[in-house]
Amino acid sequence: MRRLMHIFTGLILVCMPAALAGCTDAKFAQITALGTPARVTCFSGGKVILDDMSSGKVSHQEGGGAVFKSQTTGRLVETNADCVVDHMTSTPAGWVPVLP
Repeated sequence: MRRLMHIFTGLILVCMPAALAGCTDAKFAQITALGTPARVTCFSGGKVILDDMSSGKVSHQEGGGAVFKSQTTGRLVETNADCVVDHMTSTPAGWVPVLP
């Protein structure tokens, strides 16, 4: 029994660093960004059609677009446009939202 415990502990000590090493900076940032406010900027025809701050998590829809609760209006926003989501950001000074 004691030998089995030593083997199990050894496996954990060997496998844990390997598992953590496989976690990229981007994946780690993605995990830690869950639930944090984000700036959502959406484009159509090369023009900004939406520029807003989320109050929390931003979900991505199939085929593009995003779903989030607007920090500006308090409403649920769903878009089917090409969007850039900038996580863990603060509202820039002088920023004015672009709402649909």
